[in-house]
Amino acid sequence: MTVMMIENRVSKRSKPVEVSETRFYKETAEKPLDQWDSKAIEVAREDLMEKFNDPDAEMIGGKQVEGIHESVRRSIESDTAWQVLVSQTVMSRINAPLLEETLPLQPKLLRKLSRGALNVAMDEGKAGKEGAELARMYVGMGKYQVPMNPDAWDGFQVERRKVLAALNQEGANPVILAGDSHNAWAHNLVDEEGKRLGVEFDGPAVTCIGAFEDIYSRFYEKAGRLAKLFPLYVFTPWIEDALKAANPDTLQYCNLWQRGFMVFHVTRRKFHTEYHYVSKVTKKEKYRHYCEATFEVHRDQKGHMVPAVRYITVDGAIPNRSQQKRSFFIRYTHDISQAMHKNFDW
Repeated sequence: MTVMMIENRVSKRSKPVEVSETRFYKETAEKPLDQWDSKAIEVAREDLMEKFNDPDAEMIGGKQVEGIHESVRRSIESDTAWQVLVSQTVMSRINAPLLEETLPLQPKLLRKLSRGALNVAMDEGKAGKEGAELARMYVGMGKYQVPMNPDAWDGFQVERRKVLAALNQEGANPVILAGDSHNAWAHNLVDEEGKRLGVEFDGPAVTCIGAFEDIYSRFYEKAGRLAKLFPLYVFTPWIEDALKAANPDTLQYCNLWQRGFMVFHVTRRKFHTEYHYVSKVTKKEKYRHYCEATFEVHRDQKGHMVPAVRYITVDGAIPNRSQQKRSFFIRYTHDISQAMHKNFDW
């Protein structure tokens, strides 16, 4: 296994696109949905995507890209099984969730709760001005298929193509390990034409909250004790489904509400990844530890991860599978992303 570590934050990084300063933000986040002008938003979207494709924008710089290419070349020549790139930011494209579009596909109870939560999140009187604008921005990004985090590689798309080309040399088996988003993700990594070239595993933060927890925290501050009746984990099945629907060909897994870490077991034949979580991060005592998701990619199946069986021991035992608080009757019984992919013409 060849491990390559890059520096994404300080040495060469250009200033990321500040969405709140763009026309897209003004046309979506700063207006109620019933005042949206689709033509104006489409124009604003094109302008925003051009900013994401700025050829002068750098995250790591040419020297590090060349270093990746050379390391992969030497790794292939030495018949090394895996070429692992450790990135400080998420590499795969993640379009914002299709929040409005997936509501009708949810079970009745979850649909009703989620609709109410979305309305509250977009209401300045209930969520505050900043919180409401943030929620409306995500709804707009999802509806118009805009990547949700320009601070990650989605905001540096030209250089990302160079990095992926450096990884995708003949005979390579690329694996990307990343973090920074504070949430857990697993992706089949694809190029601009949709061809699979590797896999990506992104670990959750150990303690820090993620973006949707940030939105929820604003609601919690406003709602007070009432918010305890509607904890975040009630709504994350819908949001996770909405993300899979927006990224049906790449996103295999996400967890938006829990803190934890990843564990790996790597052989020449397979790359095994487990997502481990703890039930609480505010106390050392009486927390539960479990493994919610497990994936493997085999060397002869480049860019294709499959579900696997957990077996890595922690503290001398194999952890239990997640005993989620989310009730079974609000969890959908089939893959929402497949339903969305069939029912909508992208």
